[in-house]
Amino acid sequence: MKLLTLLVVPLALGLAGAAVAEPAVGRAACAGIPGAAERLACYDAEAAKSAKPDEAAPAEAGLAGWVLERRQDRLTGTEVCVISPPAKPYVRVGRDDLVVDFSARGGVARYRYRIDDAEPSRERSPRGADRPRQQVHIDGKAFHRILAGSQLVLEVTTRSGGVVVEEFDLAGLSAQHDRLLRECR
Repeated sequence: MKLLTLLVVPLALGLAGAAVAEPAVGRAACAGIPGAAERLACYDAEAAKSAKPDEAAPAEAGLAGWVLERRQDRLTGTEVCVISPPAKPYVRVGRDDLVVDFSARGGVARYRYRIDDAEPSRERSPRGADRPRQQVHIDGKAFHRILAGSQLVLEVTTRSGGVVVEEFDLAGLSAQHDRLLRECR
């Protein structure tokens, strides 16, 4: 019986370890794909594999995913309103734009994004003031599509050559943005 236990337990642990390690190996393989569109498709496929549909979030979690905050602007001293996901303080949504700060994560050499199942945007580089701030800045029509969307995928090539892919659940963002427009002047 001891021999059987000595054989079965390591085998079971090895299989469990392989199941846990598999998603990380898949994502790591995606990072090595040279083509941006193919790499993004690979990340999407890996995310779909790891999704657990039977663990649905409660309906009220949509608003909880984006929080409207009033902050003191350090330059002007005035109160400003921003919307951020609680777990991602480097993301902020204002009246007319979405900004993702990469200054602490390798900076931004270039980026692209996809809203829902639409075609990915063309590859872009930070412009103007966003370049030294190391930020991704999305405004205009693309920002309004984000407000109407349900998912945003952002792929950033950092200045050090790494690739960061972030997925944002947009549920509740539009309602919080409407609140920002009503309550914040």
